[in-house]
Amino acid sequence: MKDFFKINFILLLLLSSCNKEKPDAAYSNSNFYTLIHDEIERGYYLFIPDSYNNDTKLPLLLNFHGFGGTAYSYIDKVDLRSLANSENFILVYAQGTSLGPLPHWNAGLDTPNNKSNADDFGFVDKLITNLSNNFNIDSERIYASGYSNGAMFSYALACYSNKIKGIASIAGTMLNETYNECNPSHPISMINIHGSDDDTIPYNGSRGGFTPIQDVVDYWVEFNETSVNPKFYEFNDNQNIIEEYTYTNGNSNTTVKHIKIIGGGHKNLFEINFEGNDIGKIIWDFFSK
Repeated sequence: MKDFFKINFILLLLLSSCNKEKPDAAYSNSNFYTLIHDEIERGYYLFIPDSYNNDTKLPLLLNFHGFGGTAYSYIDKVDLRSLANSENFILVYAQGTSLGPLPHWNAGLDTPNNKSNADDFGFVDKLITNLSNNFNIDSERIYASGYSNGAMFSYALACYSNKIKGIASIAGTMLNETYNECNPSHPISMINIHGSDDDTIPYNGSRGGFTPIQDVVDYWVEFNETSVNPKFYEFNDNQNIIEEYTYTNGNSNTTVKHIKIIGGGHKNLFEINFEGNDIGKIIWDFFSK
């Protein structure tokens, strides 16, 4: 099975790089790297701000693509490279392994019902350790952001990893298993961006194991002990009504934010403009505060 994952992963990288400029060989804003974990070669794109020096601790932001996606293509969807330069943080887009023919993130626990045996928790832990050994990373500012299946994985990291300090979910939710078994080791800020008409990961949940978005928001509000009455803001942008709910003053200064796009679907959230800011800027503004 591990050989199957590796072969599919190599084919995926070849396809994703077709007709595209290959990354440079030295650390810069266009580099692809690999590490061996669980006898599998795992890959990630690494972006270091131009002003980096080893005397200053920098935040680390990990990004996880959706099911069937690639790290390369996800950079186009949520391109944070210019922000990494201007705001001075280290940026990673990681690549999932194949489940059948499609890349994925294993957001579930090791149970008989789990269709994947990829040790993605171990991979991310090793990735953070390796990066921390080579760069001056602020261990109190390590964040995870993901889309769809990548968002589910970000929630799982928040529940089961002691290294993640904040998460961002785009069109994703907690698996029921994650919701029921979640046991975070510390307060964690969370921003959730979801469309009310998402037919892939329904806003109100599904019998397929997807937790309703409001239940997810309530979980993190209760866990972080934030204010229970959110600050509410509504605006109309590009003919989309957007509702923003912000719960503040949580333990360790945590915040929970939910952005609900009325009529928004699963794939069109990246096209929405939040009063002049794209989705990447919204996410980093949340983490930077």
